Amino acid sequence: REGTRRHESRVAGNEARVQGYFVPETGIVAFINNLETQGDAQCTTVSVLSVSTSVVNERSVLSLSLSVTGEFDAVMRTIGVIEHAPYDLSLSTLSVTQDAKNSWHADMNVLVGSLPANTTATAP
Repeated sequence: REGTRRHESRVAGNEARVQGYFVPETGIVAFINNLETQGDAQCTTVSVLSVSTSVVNERSVLSLSLSVTGEFDAVMRTIGVIEHAPYDLSLSTLSVTQDAKNSWHADMNVLVGSLPANTTATAP
């Protein structure tokens, strides 16, 4: 029995870790706030232009349209920070354009794995 409880506890812990790579529907505001904070840390402005939900390959995903503005190096760093965030995340489109001498903007569409609002890790 003790071995079974330990195993169930490990499985629950692993499940919670895996679920941490997905953005729950109830956590989208916190996720957006985090994107904006990441932009601030890189001296850029991250604007969320739209958010929608869809199903891609039988997976629930959030589709976000983002704009990142700032100096070229800062915009590129911000793109990297977003792309390599610890989430089930991929860039579906990306374009980078120069607006003025030291002003650039990137338009990007990001797909993020999502979980329904009622999905939680099971406790032993």
